[in-house]
Amino acid sequence: MVAGGLSRPDPLYTQMGFTQLQALSPTGVCAPFDAESNGLIVGEGAGALVLKRLDDALAAGDRIYAVIRGIGVSNDIGGSLLAPDSEGQLRAMQLCDAQGVVYEGVTHFGFFSKAALAQQLGVRDAGERRYTPSDDELAAAKQFAFDVLPPIQPEDANGFVGEYPGALRGLYQPAKAFLMLERVDALATTGGPNGLGFVRGSTGVNPDAWFFKAHFYQDPVWPGSLGLESFLQLMKAYAIKRWGAVFVESHSFEAIATGVEQTWVYRGQVIPKNQRVDVEAVITRVDDGPEPLVMADGFLVVDGIPIYEMKDFAVRLVRR
Repeated sequence: MVAGGLSRPDPLYTQMGFTQLQALSPTGVCAPFDAESNGLIVGEGAGALVLKRLDDALAAGDRIYAVIRGIGVSNDIGGSLLAPDSEGQLRAMQLCDAQGVVYEGVTHFGFFSKAALAQQLGVRDAGERRYTPSDDELAAAKQFAFDVLPPIQPEDANGFVGEYPGALRGLYQPAKAFLMLERVDALATTGGPNGLGFVRGSTGVNPDAWFFKAHFYQDPVWPGSLGLESFLQLMKAYAIKRWGAVFVESHSFEAIATGVEQTWVYRGQVIPKNQRVDVEAVITRVDDGPEPLVMADGFLVVDGIPIYEMKDFAVRLVRR
């Protein structure tokens, strides 16, 4: 089947309404979040998708661009254009699949001018919360490079559904295409502020990395979600070191530790001209058992400036 949609706003209504609000751009250029932004423009467009049942598409050998697992719609019910309803905005932060809500959160946004981003100061008072290992702890900690597994670039997996050929099952880090760190600089399963250990990892900033181009239009930034992913990968390195010998074949990593609340703060960004990203995690909780869990707090640091702070992030091992 073919599913499509068309958006063609009534030009008279929209022009009159937005003119009264002085919301239209006098230059005819829409530049969201830009210091030179001077209004919006009315847009219209159309799109269409060819849809098939997954089994039918696989049987026919079709090239599959995406698989729809679930759908959802949220709206500012009860609100207006200038005063959206807070309950409707909150529903927009729910992640759902076919069975219902799998993740939900509350978010607070701020605005950073070009000048503020150019001279970013990072997370406030981060120095008071960052942990500095002693020389003895660093000397005893493990160091190693991450394995490079295919696919190397995201487009290498185009057309594949399910497991990529050559993929490893068990307690392994993501393929190179989605590996956000190059190395672990220090990993200890003891010591640290809580006696449970700490992990530090790093990577150089590649200005040609695929995700810079995949970010918003004319906004080449390391996506915040991938910054959080780098922190989770660091925690996975700790989990593999602690439990891998026992569970490497029988368990895998839960996509996100369910039933655990976490918070994070962004106070800056990684852009192509940056040189180095360091990620730091201090272990705050370890649950041994048949499905172990590790929890950590930490920071993402770009060229010496801490710009992300993560609290109560968790990784759980589950039976396959």
